Formats: sequence, structure tokens, C-alpha cells
Amino acid sequence: MERLQISTMTTEETIELLKTDGVDITLEEAKMILVFLYLIAGLVTSEKFNFEIILVD
Repeated sequence: MERLQISTMTTEETIELLKTDGVDITLEEAKMILVFLYLIAGLVTSEKFNFEIILVD
């Protein structure tokens, strides 16, 4: 399985992105959203595209 390194979106960037659509979230909520999204992205890419996403800080 091929590995692909990606940089992550910060919690602050997540808060600002959602704020542009009128959604106000806390720092903790932003963390939970990012964990969920990276989990789903990892599952889909490993299943459908045969490579693994490695998060880079």
C-alpha cells in the first residue's frame, strides 16, 4: 500500500472556515470535527484507492 503524507488543517482554520458560513464552534468541537473527517478520509482512501494517509504536523 502506498503512503501519502499530507499536512493537516488546524483547529483555528476549521473555526474560521465554518465561521464564514455562519457556524460558530468551540476549539474542542473543531478538534472533534477534524478527527472525524481525517478518520473518514483515511478509511475511504485506504479502501478505494489503496493508499494510506499519514498526518504531518
